[in-house]
Amino acid sequence: MKTFKQLFANSELVKYGKKELIFSPHLKTEQVYQVVYGYIVTYTLSKDKEKRIQTLLAPGDIFPIVMHVRDIYTNIYCETLTPVTLKKIPKKNFVSLLHKDIRLANEVIGILSNYMAIYVDRLENLELENTEKKVISRLLFFAKRFGKKEKASYNIPVSFSHQFIGDSINVSRENVTRVIARLKKEKLLKSERGALILTNLTALQDKL
Repeated sequence: MKTFKQLFANSELVKYGKKELIFSPHLKTEQVYQVVYGYIVTYTLSKDKEKRIQTLLAPGDIFPIVMHVRDIYTNIYCETLTPVTLKKIPKKNFVSLLHKDIRLANEVIGILSNYMAIYVDRLENLELENTEKKVISRLLFFAKRFGKKEKASYNIPVSFSHQFIGDSINVSRENVTRVIARLKKEKLLKSERGALILTNLTALQDKL
């Protein structure tokens, strides 16, 4: 029986630059990837070509799984947020092992459960009653998923634009900018070299 660590141990490395498509409705992939370095976003496009953010992928994440297991192609775009390094294995090898290796199948169930929790978090965010709570909730999510604890603060190492944060919670860039400016004034948030630092998680959580 194999684990994902063993499966990707001697796999091929591939690198992408910032804002490069890994796959899309018009760019199919026959690979399964594991993120080694960098960050990736998946999204769909509305009729007006506006991005609808689905999820963010970080080091250690494996994708796409559902698309390959069900052997269907969707309208999902997968694009790098930063330069990334990935490990890759052929889809056919992954699917073949998955069908006969119970340990690997259990790992997939765990991964899909984590993705489900991410989607639930986003649904709960959309139900919040005002823009400030939506933005704060999203920042806390980023801190939990990507943040690095430094004493009492959490450093979010990815440089998320206000537009990107807004796209991920259906809030305009201008409103995100206003909320972040207010939080900085209250000393609950600060920026250093493009990274956001949440300086008081308890106070931010109390605002929800």
